[in-house]
Amino acid sequence: MERSSNDNSGAAFVKIEGEVSVTCAACGVTQRHPLVQSVDLREDPAARQRLLAGELNVARCTCGKRTQLAANLVVRDPDLRLLCHVCPDGEAAMQRAEAAFAESFAGAPRAEEFHRVVPSLNALVEKLKIADAGLHDWAIEMTKVVLLASIAVDDDDRVMLFAGLDRERGVLRWLLFDARAETPAELSSPLEGYHRLIASAGGPPPPDQRRIDRAWAIDAVRQMMNRGN
Repeated sequence: MERSSNDNSGAAFVKIEGEVSVTCAACGVTQRHPLVQSVDLREDPAARQRLLAGELNVARCTCGKRTQLAANLVVRDPDLRLLCHVCPDGEAAMQRAEAAFAESFAGAPRAEEFHRVVPSLNALVEKLKIADAGLHDWAIEMTKVVLLASIAVDDDDRVMLFAGLDRERGVLRWLLFDARAETPAELSSPLEGYHRLIASAGGPPPPDQRRIDRAWAIDAVRQMMNRGN
């Protein structure tokens, strides 16, 4: 089923949802499961709740096994000025999504808009949490890099996710996963460190920077440090 909606600018956005056949790896039974491939979170707040709860695009077999469906997904939240394309199929898919953004918007978005390409639903959920908290994803990613360098971890590729903002206590909350990316430990860091980083970063990335991830942040932190030397 497809349904069009419009934001305040009048731009059309098509909701795409349907079903997909999935064979359960545990019991071998093939069943049909709902699949969402594009959604406006203002128009469909229930989808927002399923997404944040880890329930969107999940195949639930009658045997009890749950499987995350690896599918392309475009999510828009007009209230957060966020448009995000989830591309779980690797680098080529990410590049196609970036090219599609460039073609669709004829260049860079406005500075207050966030057009992002991410590799997973977890990355999308993190972007939503960051935007909901009124924070900049680029500064959060740079903060992650600085934090990981300051704590003792046995793997530079350890998964660390933004979990929330406690404004009353003035802290950012994080989840640092173990080496197998399975079990998270809760961490916190001063919000003031995030603000100091913004002041030292030399400005945000250009509006057409679609990928704001750890690889981008490592380079951005390196450039910031070189400017300070």
